[in-house]
Amino acid sequence: MIITLQDTAGMERFHSLPTNLYRDVQGAVLVYDVTSFKSFKDLHQWMFDLQSYFEGIEEQPILMVLGNKIDLVRFL
Repeated sequence: MIITLQDTAGMERFHSLPTNLYRDVQGAVLVYDVTSFKSFKDLHQWMFDLQSYFEGIEEQPILMVLGNKIDLVRFL
């Protein structure tokens, strides 16, 4: 089995290229910065884009959301 990963690093320029990015996608890992609320809010657009592209397709990709930079959060 060959697994290919594409890292967009949240770059806005990739929002205009969904057919190239999403072709043959079986899953996506959406990573956000837990220290940035904007990063968390941006997940909504990425998820919407993925769901819109795959609407009506029988096999939906698996989506995973991960919080990054947890080591920078201070717990009480």
